[in-house]
Amino acid sequence: FTFMKKLFLILALAIVGNVAMVAQENFECKNAKVSQGDMSSHVAPRKVGSEFGLSIAGVNVTSSNKNNISFPGQTAGTVSYNSSTNVLTLNGVKATVTNDRSFIHATNDITIQVDGDNKITQTGDSLIYLRGSNSVIQGTGTLDYDNSQDTYTGIAFLGTLTIQGGVFVIIHASYFGISGENLVIDHSAFMVKGGTGDASLKITSLTMN
Repeated sequence: FTFMKKLFLILALAIVGNVAMVAQENFECKNAKVSQGDMSSHVAPRKVGSEFGLSIAGVNVTSSNKNNISFPGQTAGTVSYNSSTNVLTLNGVKATVTNDRSFIHATNDITIQVDGDNKITQTGDSLIYLRGSNSVIQGTGTLDYDNSQDTYTGIAFLGTLTIQGGVFVIIHASYFGISGENLVIDHSAFMVKGGTGDASLKITSLTMN
């Protein structure tokens, strides 16, 4: 991580009341509210009609748009999908999503590559809804998410979600921050602040490497 990211994270640990967590070679966990659970609550169910089982802010990813996926509310950056490797790349994306659709909805296993600084503000659904059995968020960039609704989760997933490769994930959700089964943090960092939910992390297990 850069010095400024580390400094920001240290400051965040002091001011965020619900949960702030770090995982790298040396990690610490402070004020974590964690409960066991699943992703069934407070996630809006959606059908994805895309040939790849993937949509971005309600836009189905297809062979014709996968190299440059544009979506409502996007103001900067690029989103692309490699269907051969199942890698979705976010590069410097700035967006405000208001159309009641998850920013990322994947029905199969997927790797989300985060490059540059990405800032998503959402007012209608969960940020990321992952329905495959093994999903990954990785990269050297930042994914910063803010949701102003009162009934949605930041990241909801089935199976195992691995956050790896030095990516910095910031979730400020109005319900659960992250909800799912097995969460693995591998030499990366994340900060989660839940809202009206019972916990910032509603997961079955947490592994930090």
